[in-house]
Amino acid sequence: MKGLMRTDYALGLSSQHPSPQDANFLWDKFERNANPLIKIDFDWALEQVRSKSTSFEDRTQLKDEDHAFIFCLYLMSIVTIPDEECIEVLHQPKEVLLSHYQAICEQALSRSNIFCITNIIVIKAIVLYIAASIERLSIQSLFSLMGLTIRNAEQLGIHRDGALLGLSPAETENRRRLWWYLQHLDLALGVRCGTTPLTLMADWDARIPLNIEDRDLNLDMTEAPPEHRSLTSLSYCLWTFWIVSQQREFFKDNKGKLGITWASNKNIPHARKKTLLNIIEQGLNQNFLQYCDPIKPLDIIIQLTSRALICTFRMFTLHPMSFSGGTDMTEDERHSQLMETAIKSLEYNIALNSRPELQRFQWYIKGYFQWHAFISVIVEVTQLKASPKAQRIWDLLSDLYTYNKNLHELSEDRRKFHAAELIVKAWKARQTADSSARTPLCVSILEPLLSAHRADVEHVQLQPVGQSLEPVMTDEDLNEILGLEFQDIDWGFWAGME
Repeated sequence: MKGLMRTDYALGLSSQHPSPQDANFLWDKFERNANPLIKIDFDWALEQVRSKSTSFEDRTQLKDEDHAFIFCLYLMSIVTIPDEECIEVLHQPKEVLLSHYQAICEQALSRSNIFCITNIIVIKAIVLYIAASIERLSIQSLFSLMGLTIRNAEQLGIHRDGALLGLSPAETENRRRLWWYLQHLDLALGVRCGTTPLTLMADWDARIPLNIEDRDLNLDMTEAPPEHRSLTSLSYCLWTFWIVSQQREFFKDNKGKLGITWASNKNIPHARKKTLLNIIEQGLNQNFLQYCDPIKPLDIIIQLTSRALICTFRMFTLHPMSFSGGTDMTEDERHSQLMETAIKSLEYNIALNSRPELQRFQWYIKGYFQWHAFISVIVEVTQLKASPKAQRIWDLLSDLYTYNKNLHELSEDRRKFHAAELIVKAWKARQTADSSARTPLCVSILEPLLSAHRADVEHVQLQPVGQSLEPVMTDEDLNEILGLEFQDIDWGFWAGME
């Protein structure tokens, strides 16, 4: 993030563009892999920018803010491309390309004065920069940058609905899409930081964008086109906006007493939580799920993420640290429902990762892993040991590690390493209770990964004296490592790690 504060004007931005061939490749990947999930600009508007960015002559005429948007788009595109394809087509490893384009993005943005933005294209550039950086940079830094960006968006009046201001339908929809995506991204960052964005509950009036195709709009229109009944290319974004909108409705209807953490708030009666959850589930069915086509990739994502979202909310309502009581449900029934919901949530994750038609969206899917459900089933399988019920969870974990290759990267996220350790430890406990048990695939995958990771750690620790080693793990360290709320973790279990 320090690069956003640099002012190295000696760098000629037009000379930093890739070759037209590479630029067209990056544009193709952005349009196929990223744009369907972001949609902060119209396809026909992006086509005009693409034409300029892939022409040697036109590049020299671009303004600094145009360069910033294009380079942030390239960065976003590279995030979505597998490493082997980066090497094959762009002739460099993905990490090298990411570092290179991140530096150029920051140089370009530094010339746009991000503290006082006067052009909407800079807002869009920062949105792409943040979306591309969520898995690479500090979430706290990105959340701060998002706050600054939203303040600038408000200064430009984007929080006000264009129809109320007398703007054209095209400009109105352009502003709506950007503002609502800002809210979605701000909420996603806020959840990871453990806080509720203040803007989410503020009294702004920008309406949710219309359910229309980009081709339904043009700059000469004076009346907005009619909405489609079926899903459109914008529908996944509208799905995320609807979730944000529903949280705002809960907040307003209850005079601010319900925040986005209502499902895990022990002070809210369980019956009330069930009512709110039913409202969300019925709304998703009515507005989206009934129209989903099971052969369209974006519709599949809407279906699976909707079900996973309901499972996540239901898990919070059933968790022992947030369960409100006041029902005739026994403790065994509550626990059984909690585990069934956690297992189902992970089954949806397996479906998202195993479908071939969704592979181009893996960059996005991997950022929404259900850690709460994952930890819950690990805790459960450890306690079950040789119980017949344990086999279902071992099969689930094996499928999870087969299809979710992101969980294999133990060095990039310590949560993955400690979860892997606990799974292997749980299996050893199972073997002690039943020596005839067949080793599950997940353990066969994890044991060599853990050995390699430990060897790497030992190599680092053998470096010359003067380098600091990691301190002994404390409860506070665990809280940071897991990235989860205190009440959502079985601390008696996790504190036992050594």
